[in-house]
Amino acid sequence: MRTSIMHATWSLVHEKGPLAITMADVAERAGVSRATLYKNFPSVEAILVTAHGERVEAHLERLQNVVDAAPDAETALTGLLERYAEIAFQRARNGGPDLHGLLHSGGDYEAHEAKLAALFARVIQSAQSAGEVRGDVAAPELAAYCVAALGASGQLPRSSQAGLIRTITSGLRGGGS
Repeated sequence: MRTSIMHATWSLVHEKGPLAITMADVAERAGVSRATLYKNFPSVEAILVTAHGERVEAHLERLQNVVDAAPDAETALTGLLERYAEIAFQRARNGGPDLHGLLHSGGDYEAHEAKLAALFARVIQSAQSAGEVRGDVAAPELAAYCVAALGASGQLPRSSQAGLIRTITSGLRGGGS
């Protein structure tokens, strides 16, 4: 039932926008009573935050799987960059600034961002150890650079993603590679 409620809420977000949805709308779309809805979630915001948290956890798991499946540090880093660019691109196109502001703040968001940065830092550190990435900048700093640059990639046309990844990779290698 919770999954049905979350799916109903997301479909309403795409139709009406996140600020125009009421709990009555969600109950009707999900086919549940308002009492049942309120037993599971206190507000539309709570539904969206819960659903978003589950999506982010799934993304983090997929990113970790990309890294785990890679035969070497360079392939792991490239795969991580490409997959996260795709996630950032999709995020920018789903929900707009109202939804972004609602979901990308607070403790859960900060915990997810910390997990993402830690994953990037581990992969970059492995690539540094393999001599694939510059060693004059600490892995956590390079990870922050990657996450920020790729987060902004959602504002670019999809056709620009490969060029952005090449630019990031060049920066990670120290310039002209």
